[in-house]
Amino acid sequence: MSEILRGLRAALTGFLAVIFVAILAFMLVAIGLLAFGTLVATAAGVGGPLPASVAALILVLFAIVVAAFLGRGYRRSLPAGAPSVTFDLDATDGEATIVHDGGDEIDAETLVVAVDGTSRGSWASHSDVDRVTDGDAISIVDVDRGDEVTVRWTDGDSSAALFSETA
Repeated sequence: MSEILRGLRAALTGFLAVIFVAILAFMLVAIGLLAFGTLVATAAGVGGPLPASVAALILVLFAIVVAAFLGRGYRRSLPAGAPSVTFDLDATDGEATIVHDGGDEIDAETLVVAVDGTSRGSWASHSDVDRVTDGDAISIVDVDRGDEVTVRWTDGDSSAALFSETA
């Protein structure tokens, strides 16, 4: 089931990227046409500079597109050897449940859970599994709404935050 969800997530991300590029291309063409039209009208003595209302509309549309693109976030690059994995967080009543939601199988000792920067121990200290696989879950107590829950992978000299979400 998680393979299907991962595929859908990848397809949706690709679709959103195509939509973003199409909107950006449309806006660039529109700005170019408006600028060209203004130049032609000014040269012919028929019009003047771009009206303030049109310029404001273009600026607002551009800001919306940029905000939508930046709101999608970015994917951090991981060090060599870091696992490719997704997690899910469900926080209720002072407890947070972290679920391995797909991706690589990981040694439980290499995953460290932190709440607001304070380590709560390795995944292995909260579970009886040696390898964390799709569907495995742990619960962390004393997690308040607004706390940042992070899962960090450490392996010798390498370390990377694989997951971070606000409870």
